[in-house]
Amino acid sequence: MRTAVSGFLVYVVAFAVLQAAYPWSTYYGNFEFGWWPTLSSYLVVAGLMAGTAALTTGLLLKTPSSSVILRAAGCGVITFAFAVMVSFIFGPGGFNIPGTRVRGIFFSEWQFLSFLFLVAAPVSLVAGILCGWAARRQLRSTSS
Repeated sequence: MRTAVSGFLVYVVAFAVLQAAYPWSTYYGNFEFGWWPTLSSYLVVAGLMAGTAALTTGLLLKTPSSSVILRAAGCGVITFAFAVMVSFIFGPGGFNIPGTRVRGIFFSEWQFLSFLFLVAAPVSLVAGILCGWAARRQLRSTSS
C-alpha cells in the first residue's frame, strides 16, 4: 500500500512539474502536435518517473536493516539515475515512443539537460522523501 501511495504521489508531482517546465500551451497550440500525442507524452513520462519511484520504494522497503535516511537517499538517487538514463536514450539516442511526442517535447536537441534539472531533480527529491516516509511508517508498524 505504501508503495502504491508513493507511486501515485510521485505521478501527480511529476505531471505537475512537467506542466510547469514544459507548458501544455507551448506544445499543443503552437506546433502541429495533436492533443492525444501531446497528452500521452506527458502521461508516459510522468508514469516512467512514478513507476521507477514506486519500484524502488518497494524494493527498499524490503531491506529493513537499512536506516530510513539511507533508504530515502537510495530511492532519490536511483530515481534520478533512471531519469538520466532515460534522458540520454530519448535525447542523444534518438529513441521515441510511437504515437507520442516524448522526444520532441522533453528531449529534443539539448532539452534533455533541461529535463534533468527542471523535472528529474525535483521529482527524485520528492521520491526520496516519500520513500523515507514509507520506510518510517514501516518501522513504526513493526516496532509497535
